[in-house]
Amino acid sequence: YFVRFAGSLLLNNSANLVTQTGANIRTVAGDTCIIRATASGVVEVLNYSYVNPLRRSSQNAITLGGLITVPHGLGYQPDTTDFDIELVNTTAEFGWTPGQTPKFGISFFSQSLPNGEGMIAWADATNIYIQVGNTGVPMVKRTGTAGQVDRVTPASWRVVAVWKRSV
Repeated sequence: YFVRFAGSLLLNNSANLVTQTGANIRTVAGDTCIIRATASGVVEVLNYSYVNPLRRSSQNAITLGGLITVPHGLGYQPDTTDFDIELVNTTAEFGWTPGQTPKFGISFFSQSLPNGEGMIAWADATNIYIQVGNTGVPMVKRTGTAGQVDRVTPASWRVVAVWKRSV
């Protein structure tokens, strides 16, 4: 059978509903799957497709020296290839306008935290953690001298965690 979900529900992996990875699946409107009956009262998910394979956290304030904790709901400990962090501009700065999201990746933010500057991210089986340096977060200016770096004004930016939804 081909199934298209109209809303959110949790497919609980069990003896009666077998998912591909053995993990539960949180559906959203527009997700699709192909299922088959394998025995009396037993359904197997053969293929699952997300309408949007990425999840985004809410926008989190930047606090110097602060720790941001974002629950991911994956049910396993993702490595840094499974998630990323983004900055979202809320007040124009360095040539960026509100709503713009420069793409840097975790490696950009992780470079200089030992010097008290930057951000670093890691995860456990429950949360993604984003540690903000105590002296600021560097940003490459979009306008002006190429490659010129300055520290963002914390009130002008927000941090968002982005991760892959899991089947």
